[in-house]
Amino acid sequence: MGGLIIGIITTFILLFPKTSYSTVYDDLYKKYSNHAGVDWKLLKAISINESSQRFTSVNEDEGRGRKSYGLMQILYPDTLDFINDYYGYEYTRNDLLNPEINIFLASSYIRYLKTRYNKISDIIASYNAGSVIKRNGLYINQTYVNKILKVYRSI
Repeated sequence: MGGLIIGIITTFILLFPKTSYSTVYDDLYKKYSNHAGVDWKLLKAISINESSQRFTSVNEDEGRGRKSYGLMQILYPDTLDFINDYYGYEYTRNDLLNPEINIFLASSYIRYLKTRYNKISDIIASYNAGSVIKRNGLYINQTYVNKILKVYRSI
């Protein structure tokens, strides 16, 4: 009987692992999720995938001379310029390494994407690729969409 219980518990743990993520920015995700009109866990899932929740993260867009900054990996200059123009903001590249501003800007961008797309998977795909592009019924960045949704469901 004891072996059966251990087997059941082991199977459960393997099928449903409890992932532990930092909660340091949860208050900010919650604060700006209302601005974006999405569940705060989506903001956190994007941050986990994009930067492992490292606010100092900077990544180069290979060969294009652009870089993504901060928790939510806001692309500079493209996405930052778009958000600034669309909403009348005046944020700079240096602001992108401020966790609160970075989450706010990402939530603003997601808020805009929600005016274009109804499905959460379309919003996720567009956040990453700039628009929704499908081939044979799958997003061109399907792996990215799947990762975000997996993390989102585990939070």
